[in-house]
Amino acid sequence: MNYVNKVHSCDRTDLSRLHESYFFSLPAIMCFGAAILFIKLIPAPMQILYLGIGLSLTSYAINRNMQFKFAQHSYKKWNARPDCIEFGPCCFFNLWSILTIVILVLTIVTAAWLTYFGGTSYSSRTQLRIAMMAGILLILSLLSLLSLPFGKWTKPEIVIDSIGVHLWPAGRYRTMIPWAAQPRVLGCVRHNGTPVALIETRTNSFYYFPMFTLPLGYVQFQRVLEFYSGYADARRSIGTPQGLVHVRSLMDFPVSEIAKDLHSQ
Repeated sequence: MNYVNKVHSCDRTDLSRLHESYFFSLPAIMCFGAAILFIKLIPAPMQILYLGIGLSLTSYAINRNMQFKFAQHSYKKWNARPDCIEFGPCCFFNLWSILTIVILVLTIVTAAWLTYFGGTSYSSRTQLRIAMMAGILLILSLLSLLSLPFGKWTKPEIVIDSIGVHLWPAGRYRTMIPWAAQPRVLGCVRHNGTPVALIETRTNSFYYFPMFTLPLGYVQFQRVLEFYSGYADARRSIGTPQGLVHVRSLMDFPVSEIAKDLHSQ
């Protein structure tokens, strides 16, 4: 299978969440600065657009930073159920992402209203600049909205049992990969513009799993699949208190360490 986009390692992808929070903070500050410094030089609708963009970028940056920090405590999201262990549901970052888009859309609507119905007459050139900027932002907003998983956010995103791993992003398009297929996470790729975990099986089948709104690290998910694909004894304890200890421990420790505990029992 060939990919146009590069497969990024799980370690690098996890760190990118933190790096993105810093990267998007800079243009946010620039937008706020432009709106304040040029308050008397640019029309009010343009100021609104700059402020809205800055607020949206700030919201996105905080989102990514919090997601990185929440992933460090992701063990709390794993819970044992009869005959299975579930991760989630985790709708918090989905809702946050939608709120960020809503902020941008409201900014566009406000700027457009001020331009054409605000009582102030602007030149055709100014109206064109505002319309072009608002149009570009609207397209970006729609693309961002389409990239988010929608569905039953009350359902767990990941379910593991003795048979396999069930991937259920936002409670829709449920996919089951059996442990016999030995699934493993290769890394992160972009699929239809969305960053997803790339999962490969021993039969050279590939699966995409969107994780960009989950408080779960790619390395952590990689460990879970590696552990349960490679150790049949571990699969027999799924759904028990000991099984929950195993999967929660995988959030902080490598597979080799958990395997030692498994063999010592």
